[in-house]
Amino acid sequence: MPRRQPPSLPFLRRRSTPWLIGALILLAIAGVLSAISRDGSGPDTVPDATTTAGSPVDVTSSPTTTSAAVATVTVVAPDLSVDPAQLQPARVVDIVDGDTIDVEIDGVEERIRYYGIDTPERGDACFSEASARNEELIAGNVLLLSDARNRDRSGRLLRYVFDAEGASVDARLIVEGLALAWRDDGTFRNQLVELEEQTRTAGVGCLWEG
Repeated sequence: MPRRQPPSLPFLRRRSTPWLIGALILLAIAGVLSAISRDGSGPDTVPDATTTAGSPVDVTSSPTTTSAAVATVTVVAPDLSVDPAQLQPARVVDIVDGDTIDVEIDGVEERIRYYGIDTPERGDACFSEASARNEELIAGNVLLLSDARNRDRSGRLLRYVFDAEGASVDARLIVEGLALAWRDDGTFRNQLVELEEQTRTAGVGCLWEG
């Protein structure tokens, strides 16, 4: 007896096709959402601030990205006001060191010890630099100003020294880091001490650099 074939169900085949397509679409959407959640780019993910364009970066908290700002300090020699009538002209004969010179005053040779400063002694660091700069500043002629003490214990005249234009050589040597201010006395003691402190703080010149 011939085997009976099951009845065909064309109605069911027609109905199942859209459901199958819909199921495939839902599976595809689920796969995409799963991939998005894994790579962290979904809508609920907080973006990394270090990789977001335009995000501010706090470099001060990182030693590898912080650069120290170097302050530039300018030290200016003060204008020591002096009555020109009080200044005595002299011709420079010899440079002894940074704060001592030999001069000729009215035909008489005298050794002058600068009143307002103290420079390195022979054999000390910066001696050569101070001596050479002193020679450059005075350029052959100087103007001298006396103060409370006339001579030191060695018999040298004690004088504030100015160049031919009336600028203080004492102050210039301090501001260039080549001399210390004399602290015991003197008309310009306070100005020169303050100038030395500024120069020291700024690290200017042979005495203070490094």
